[in-house]
This record gives sequence, structure tokens and C-alpha cells, in this order.
Amino acid sequence: MKKLIFASILGLASFGFVACSSDDDSSTPINTNPMVGDWKAVELSYSIPNGPSHTFPFSAITAGCDVDEIELRANNSADVEVENKVNEVCTEVHHVGTWNNEVISVEGLNDKQVVSVDANQLVLKYWMTYGTYGDLEVTVKYIRD
Repeated sequence: MKKLIFASILGLASFGFVACSSDDDSSTPINTNPMVGDWKAVELSYSIPNGPSHTFPFSAITAGCDVDEIELRANNSADVEVENKVNEVCTEVHHVGTWNNEVISVEGLNDKQVVSVDANQLVLKYWMTYGTYGDLEVTVKYIRD
């Protein structure tokens, strides 16, 4: 009888050492780069050469169209969505590109230099053609979309 009880206890104890598969998939790396995600332009700043500096909501330059949005993927690919008004109709255009921690390079657009990034905000600096002032270096603040 002692042998039966001992065998039962030993058998029950062995269940504690059986490993079940984990719910998390450790084969998929977790991306901790704060740049990865969807970003929406909210503020634009620039300085006119030998003139004043200006900061205003990014939507002020879109003529009623959606503001620029950037999707930065973990594989370092990028998609930039820009809406421009053509014949009074907002037309959405997507540009593909690549990114690293210093620059976002997008086909058909000027490179965007990374000024700063954290969990909630991305700040980029790039050249933009702006009305009568011509090409100006602008700083654009993006927030997570």
C-alpha cells in the first residue's frame, strides 16, 4: 500500500514539471523602436529668411484636405499619405519609402530628418516649397494617429 501511495504522489508531482506552450509567441520579436507606428502631422514651424518665424496647425496649409500621415513599419519601410487639392477636390497620394533613426526617405518627396521622437511625438525637419517664399526648411510635429 505504501508503494501505491508513493507512486501516486510521484505521478502527481511529475505534472508540475510538464511545460505547456506559452501564450506569447517568442519567435516574433517585439519592436521597441518608438518610431514604429502611424503618425499624423499637427503643427508646422518655419522661419522666413531675414524675417519672422511662424508656427501654426498643419491643417492650415492643407486647404481643407486631410493632413499628412506617415506609417513607419518595423521592417523600415514607410508609407506617406499626402492630400492635395486638385480642381477643388482633395486627392490622396501615397509615397513609399524607407526609414532609419535619422532620416525618412520617400520617393517623390524631400528627405525628412528626424529631430526627435518619443512614445507620443515625432518631430521632423525638411524642405518644403511654400508660396512666394520658395523653398523653406520647415519643422513638423507629428503625433500618434
